[in-house]
Amino acid sequence: MQSAEKSNWVNSSLSPQHGSYDRILEAKTKQQDVYVSMQRFYTRKRSAEQTSSISSFYVDIDQLPPGVDPMDYATDFVEMVYGIGFPPPSYILSSGRGIHAVWLFNKIGIKRNSTYNATARWKVIQNKIISEVQEKLCSVIGGVVDTAVKDLSRVLRLSGTINSKTGDNVDIIWTAFESKSNILRYSSLDDLQVGFGLKPREEYLLEKQIISLSLEKSKRQKETGEKSSGKNFITLNQTIISDLWKVYHNAWNGRIPDGKWDLWLFSMTVALSHTTHPDALASSVKDICNQIGWMNQKEALAMMGSAIRRAKKSLEDQKDERYRLSSDYLMKILDISDDDAETHDLRYIASKNLRQKRKAVAKRDKNGWNEYGSREDYQRHRADLKAHREAEIIRMIDFLGMRRKHVSDKLSIAPKTVSNIMSKIRRERIENECPF
Repeated sequence: MQSAEKSNWVNSSLSPQHGSYDRILEAKTKQQDVYVSMQRFYTRKRSAEQTSSISSFYVDIDQLPPGVDPMDYATDFVEMVYGIGFPPPSYILSSGRGIHAVWLFNKIGIKRNSTYNATARWKVIQNKIISEVQEKLCSVIGGVVDTAVKDLSRVLRLSGTINSKTGDNVDIIWTAFESKSNILRYSSLDDLQVGFGLKPREEYLLEKQIISLSLEKSKRQKETGEKSSGKNFITLNQTIISDLWKVYHNAWNGRIPDGKWDLWLFSMTVALSHTTHPDALASSVKDICNQIGWMNQKEALAMMGSAIRRAKKSLEDQKDERYRLSSDYLMKILDISDDDAETHDLRYIASKNLRQKRKAVAKRDKNGWNEYGSREDYQRHRADLKAHREAEIIRMIDFLGMRRKHVSDKLSIAPKTVSNIMSKIRRERIENECPF
């Protein structure tokens, strides 16, 4: 655009065929400003709704402390970024009046009407990065963060151009990588996202999976008069998927041992086949490969072909021919012990004895038995509480003349409970021919 004249914005696609490079050189010669969109868009209209892919987070620090060299500021900035637990920015650009710090990651495509709202997650992280940089970095080393840099359609100055307001060159003054292979994987930012209060991406995807396969099975069972347990089965396999991710992230520290990756992926595919529509199963397997980062998608799909075919067949036929996963089988192929299951809180990948033990402990906690010497002591305590409550209800209604609704509010119990207790007491009075 012409300097200080926003009405003269000109949008161009950056490619040699459109002569954009020549126009950039011409703009620099004429002291004009040049900006580049940080994301990609479906149309020439830059808006969050038209975003087709995202590939970066960024911070714009407008004003550096007086007399501070941008190079020195960038060095201090990077050191403090490490200190607050962020990965280093991919590059830092001197904008003429301040700096732009940019974190590049592998491109994440945005499908229209997608069940995975990547743009919402991006916004949460972008806002958090801006606030953290302002509060924990700039408050120490100086500088003012542009808090308006929170939208997907943002543009930043292009390296190799000029800032018309100051006449300074816009150049990259610090970079963390020597080649494209060092660009961050979006999945590697998962810990950062969890620290910002977001669920891990695979759990978010799992919650949004299309479960029409299991719903279709439930529908067929209902039509034939069979008892349907589809919802419980979905929950079971969601638990298996969650456990498999815990094994990968926690037990294996994000590095699947030799000879285990095909067994792990097969187990994941089978569990997904019970919670995901078969048409979406292949793309789910691909997404897992992207998250792990070292699996060949084509090879993985070929190896998982049998599980995918069985899932499709089960949707077409009355007979469900999908694989089943037992806890003993998973423990055996993944070399998981009960100690591992306890350490990493695996809910399904554990022995039957351990799961029964957990169930018993949970039941005792739920019923409050742990506070008493035995179950009989707890039952006597509950009987005493019940008798005391009934006596209090009788006193309030028969002797104080209170209405049942008032009694229920006073004792914080349901009006129906008060009515049931009074009905039972009146029946006992009639049977025993007792006026009180």
